[in-house]
Amino acid sequence: MEIINGTIPVFAQWNYRILCHPLSRDIPLNRFRVVDDFLTRLPSGKKYEEQEITRAARFQLNPRDSDKWVEGFNNPRFTLLDEFMTAIPGKDNYQGNLTDEAFDLPAITIDPKKSGKLNAAYYNRWFKVLEKDAMGQSIRQRGYADENLFMAMTTQPRVAGMKLTTCKGSKWRPRCSTVGQKFSYAIPLEIIFMTPLNRWNPFNLEYKGSEKEAYGKTVFEDGRSGGRTPDKAYNGTNSKKYYQTPSAFFSGQEVSADAADTTRNSVGVLDKKGAVRITRASGTRIFFPLIDGVGVLRQRYPIMPVHGEGSPRTIRGSGVLPTEPPERPITLKMEDATRTPPGAHSHEITLTPDEVKLAKGKRQSFKKITTTGAGHQHTITVVWRKGHWMIQHCDDTDTGKYKCLDRHGKYLNEDINV
Repeated sequence: MEIINGTIPVFAQWNYRILCHPLSRDIPLNRFRVVDDFLTRLPSGKKYEEQEITRAARFQLNPRDSDKWVEGFNNPRFTLLDEFMTAIPGKDNYQGNLTDEAFDLPAITIDPKKSGKLNAAYYNRWFKVLEKDAMGQSIRQRGYADENLFMAMTTQPRVAGMKLTTCKGSKWRPRCSTVGQKFSYAIPLEIIFMTPLNRWNPFNLEYKGSEKEAYGKTVFEDGRSGGRTPDKAYNGTNSKKYYQTPSAFFSGQEVSADAADTTRNSVGVLDKKGAVRITRASGTRIFFPLIDGVGVLRQRYPIMPVHGEGSPRTIRGSGVLPTEPPERPITLKMEDATRTPPGAHSHEITLTPDEVKLAKGKRQSFKKITTTGAGHQHTITVVWRKGHWMIQHCDDTDTGKYKCLDRHGKYLNEDINV
């Protein structure tokens, strides 16, 4: 991680763990859609519509908290997943309140419901920086090209940090400062819908704690295997043998059972009076067995990424040749800046086919965040006027016929090479 006094190396190791955190709100199921995984779908001969009811299904979470999905949306923004992750603290826990002010550029939240400096002690992936050289705002991503990586600052002494020294002024009389930061990292894996079945105990079966403790082991001692006779039924439940849901609650068998599963369809468990009760597992499943009048319900929605997903190599290796859609998004390029510094540079934005139709047909305007150029971005309002794409506003700092403080032209040109 660093060298102390030029001689002593500091080493660190990666540690990981899987944790759960409660969400503060409900998530409608139409916020999920199935990822079309060819590697898991095609060998089994499943259609895309059938993939959702398999254990192998992965899901995308709608970036917008909306019933409708908008394709081609690629501008950085505060999404539904960001809303959930920014409620989860890092190693400083819930009382953590840290600001990221590296290089004298405080990180500003992009949460539309908040303002001011970002509390970097909670997991985040996007933040805004207000440049002091009047170059407007710049939105930055913690994980660079990895949109699945969230980071949280910490002061935890057991976490290894990194330092960077920067200097200004002449080489004879430099003014140097050192910035040190520590982070923990998080990758969202899945969203689980909890139910009362986890705690529902209508037979009042005794829970005996950990299956590793002496009292917990009495559940399966003396050859008890969950049979339906008093001498073979489990003697209560423990952390490993957690069967307390009445079997009659379900009208079907376990769904999509796998050879690695340890859950059984039904077992016998002794209640406190010694009577055998026929029960099912009460833990978390991927699918619940069939419930009469309800159907089969999915409980777990995996949203974790696959390594390399979205990269050019993975797309080429998928074995599927891309075809041009009947309607394509368009990329618009700004005219070069005329102010020095920063010098000549340009930015781009992308409009979806629907946005193009609304702009040309109903004269609707759209606010977009540009790509990065010369170390910064702009927020521009785009319109279609008199047969041309034009910038109506730029960062609210327009100067006459020029747009933005670095004086870009007012017209946008379609990039036909994209």
